[in-house]
Amino acid sequence: MDLVGDLDSLEPPKPGISSIIQSIYQSSPGRDICGNNGCIISDVFLLQSTKWSTIAETFVARAVGIVHEFILAACRAVCHSEGICQKLTKVLEELVMPRYEAAFKDMRFILNMERFSDFETFMQEYLKRNKHLHTYKAKSLLPQSLYMGQESPLALFTQQWVMTLDQERLAQITAEPLIMREKRADLERQIGDLNAALKVLRF
Repeated sequence: MDLVGDLDSLEPPKPGISSIIQSIYQSSPGRDICGNNGCIISDVFLLQSTKWSTIAETFVARAVGIVHEFILAACRAVCHSEGICQKLTKVLEELVMPRYEAAFKDMRFILNMERFSDFETFMQEYLKRNKHLHTYKAKSLLPQSLYMGQESPLALFTQQWVMTLDQERLAQITAEPLIMREKRADLERQIGDLNAALKVLRF
């Protein structure tokens, strides 16, 4: 899928955080060093979390790939015709792509809030967006966004969704190629001609 793209290879973290802390400490103004000012700590945290975006993007992209492969496998299991399977997959991709994008959007929201906001602001914003969650858990992002939540891609596979498919959508999924329809019509004409000939021969 274009949504996932190439997954970046992650480099292991470099050892020795003390030298980084010392460098930030020495470059900080005097008012940040004295007292209970937490600017140095926040600067260290922000610097150390610069790779979080790559890590989080890769993690969610791999999870999306697993979910999408599960959907494709389910389509192959229930469709005996490869053509119908491809058309069903195309219809489903139109529906699940916005839900995949929502998972990435939620991930970026949490990432930005964790890196650039204080904890109180983060909690208020997160709970405002997710009223059904009473406590914040970082690991709840993927289950809610990809396979457990009401807006997850797998939530589409219900009896209610199947009942919403109209005749046009069903025809789009099961429609035969033009050449097959022409062959079928030609065979029907031949059968009709043969039946007419049999009636003539009987008399």
